[in-house]
Amino acid sequence: MHVSEIEDQPLRPQPKGLRAFSFQHSARGMAWAKTSRHVRGYGTAWTKLRQVILTRDMHLCQHCLAKGIATQGNHVDHIKPKAKGGGDDMGNLQVLCEKHHLAKSAKEAAEAQGRIYRQGHRIGVDGWPIEE
Repeated sequence: MHVSEIEDQPLRPQPKGLRAFSFQHSARGMAWAKTSRHVRGYGTAWTKLRQVILTRDMHLCQHCLAKGIATQGNHVDHIKPKAKGGGDDMGNLQVLCEKHHLAKSAKEAAEAQGRIYRQGHRIGVDGWPIEE
């Protein structure tokens, strides 16, 4: 389904008392926020910029590509996180595969929370290292 088809579909009304939550980076690390993606700076302009970056990087994970491995990437990542002053300029954006995006996000969250990130641990679907 194309993005324009999704945007044209009416939104289902939410039952009273329920709020939409979204996952975001914060000064304390990863946190649930009560704001929409548009408020956090990931609105229509971001969707268009994301497509430009995916096309520029040919949908290939830049971390894997640096190692000579061609891996499909669908995550557009801020090289310098927005929480640390990074912006949405094209030089600060890269395409990553899910594995590398989750690992990078887990490392950034650990650093922001003052925890030690142990590289080499497997990353769970929630983006956090799996204790073994």
